[in-house]
Amino acid sequence: MGVCAARMRHKDCKYVYLLMFVVSTIVSWVLRDYGENAMEGLSSMEHCLDNTTCLGKEAVLRISCGSAIFYCTLCVFSLGVREVGDPREIVNSGLWLFKVPLWLGLMVGFLFVPGDFSEVYFQIARVGGSIYLVMQAIILLDFVYDWNELWLERPSLSAALIALTVLLNAASLTGIGFMYYFFAPSSSCSLNIFFITFTLVLAIGYTVLSVTPWRVESAGLFTSSAIFAYSVYLTWSAIMSQPPGDSCNTLQRQEGETGWTTIAGFVITMLSVIVTTVRAGERSKTFAISVDESLDSDEDLPYRPDFFHLIFMLASMMVAMILTGWSESWTNQQFVVDESWVSTWMKISTLWLIDILYIWSMIAHHILGGREF
Repeated sequence: MGVCAARMRHKDCKYVYLLMFVVSTIVSWVLRDYGENAMEGLSSMEHCLDNTTCLGKEAVLRISCGSAIFYCTLCVFSLGVREVGDPREIVNSGLWLFKVPLWLGLMVGFLFVPGDFSEVYFQIARVGGSIYLVMQAIILLDFVYDWNELWLERPSLSAALIALTVLLNAASLTGIGFMYYFFAPSSSCSLNIFFITFTLVLAIGYTVLSVTPWRVESAGLFTSSAIFAYSVYLTWSAIMSQPPGDSCNTLQRQEGETGWTTIAGFVITMLSVIVTTVRAGERSKTFAISVDESLDSDEDLPYRPDFFHLIFMLASMMVAMILTGWSESWTNQQFVVDESWVSTWMKISTLWLIDILYIWSMIAHHILGGREF
């Protein structure tokens, strides 16, 4: 069965896949920022001669394409696998002497594919990255509700829950204040003022809703404070993604400059995707239409392999979008990620989607006659 064949060791397989994902992400970044000399010698890159930005973008998209196809293949061959005894479970936990060379071969091989097929893949990755963001939003809401319910069930944690709620709201309001100060220094910064103000207005709205009789029982001030904190982070990140040269952003790097804030932002962004991906891959029940707990048994796998690999496939596309700023007119700068107007609006759209889903999750049972969500 290969390494990780036993059930207990099966849980460790996710870390092997995570390591492979991290390696492909690092390779993409290195080739984007430092691989110009190596890429120029490839005949498949003739259309990018004397164009560093083109070479970097091609490297990112081709590595991403190979990685996405690898995880897509594993997803297809493990569809429906749920129990340890399923013969196809070996696709996830074994066959490493076959899978590792396949993974390497796909990523390296796509670097040599002639033509500009990467433009087609770029559009596919845009869709995949968008789906990843939607799934990430749903998983975030599910996680926040689970956390709230878990702590509410333990009276000994009531004080901690209240303290954390106050802390999150205080931090969020402080963040709002900082954003007005750094991102809206004058009334002419209307777009940033709108982003910040709308985030605050939505937060007030769903916080009030979370203490009314219409909300679902699992919602409350803590869930609203957690969503508010994440919304403030997304707003901050969206404004920081605006291209350099905007006088409204007093924290923004100057064009062509790479400072410690740029490097820190790069590291935080990539780590957040990596951590979110491996956590999301384990939460297949979040997307189940119905869950019959009576069907669970000791033979069940700790996570659904097909869903796990689907998340990693979409995450591979998401990394490509982050490293190219979601934009076809992306301009390469070392350590710069997610910097374009497309990236800004993707984050703002994700923020609004999360807020809408959260509001709907609180009132859907009331509107639709008591159904659970």
